[in-house]
Amino acid sequence: MKYLSSILLIFILLGNFLFAQYGPFGGGDGTKNNPYQIYNHRQLMELADSLLFGKSLTPVLTTNWTKGKYFILMDNIPSVTRPIGHDGMLLYRDGKYVPYTSGDFQGSFDGQGHKVTIAFELNFPDHIQVTNVDETCFNYCGLFPAVKGDAEIKNLIVDGYIRTKHNTTTGGTICGIVGKYESDINVYTSQKFTIKNCISMVNIYAEHRNRSTPSLGIRPNSGIINIGQIGRHQQYDTVIIEDCINMGNIESVMPTTGHIYPAAGIAAFVSDKYNNRVIINRCINVGYIKGDVAGGITVGNNNNIDIINCVNIGIIEGTSQSGAIKP
Repeated sequence: MKYLSSILLIFILLGNFLFAQYGPFGGGDGTKNNPYQIYNHRQLMELADSLLFGKSLTPVLTTNWTKGKYFILMDNIPSVTRPIGHDGMLLYRDGKYVPYTSGDFQGSFDGQGHKVTIAFELNFPDHIQVTNVDETCFNYCGLFPAVKGDAEIKNLIVDGYIRTKHNTTTGGTICGIVGKYESDINVYTSQKFTIKNCISMVNIYAEHRNRSTPSLGIRPNSGIINIGQIGRHQQYDTVIIEDCINMGNIESVMPTTGHIYPAAGIAAFVSDKYNNRVIINRCINVGYIKGDVAGGITVGNNNNIDIINCVNIGIIEGTSQSGAIKP
């Protein structure tokens, strides 16, 4: 009897661990008609943990747990100090640097008009010694550091702040909602990402020293989303940014010679390659935007972006180029 009780206890604990990694959140089964329900901070971190720990470390063959799953936010969530997922390039686990992991969000997240308040402090010195899983925002940062494939984010408000410190070596991008979106390189059919009815009230101070990687590069920051490469296999991929507002102030500081530090109210581009299927529709910037290149709606070298019915009423300050809509 005692032996049986011990076995039952083990199964109960194991079941609790699995639920902590893969749900059940606050209810639901992850389908479109019955999405996972997120009521509080703990359940939001269950989603974050599922992305960080719920899959193989094999970079190409990894099956993302969130792909095709649906999540809805049931209440405001304050004091979020770590992001949902990871940028797919770098991860610190148990104090160790693990390359080539994949933690990008690939499902549907409906905020239902609720607000998530974030407080992200980025402070990675040259010789990185990270011992806390809370510190997982590195190359790309936002509430969702990386989003990929046929994902969707809608009806969400994010406020709070993201700021770097003077010795931060982060080399990527910072954004209030999506740190970087790009096509899934393992999918050869058309993909579409939509972000709509979202508001960023996140104040961003980005001083990318990037001393450990001194090569040239672009370090864009924006309120809603940063966009990487899409349509790598020449399929017709689409990014739609619709009915979004940036109300946060964004400062992109330039301490490293040879880098480009753009800033945009709505969308910035990590790469100028393949970005010819982006639609920005009915978006507004209200925030103060500062960078060496600054735009109220977007910045980037691509001229094939459809910007429709967009308005900027914020102050735009570019040390080399600036524009109310686009430089």
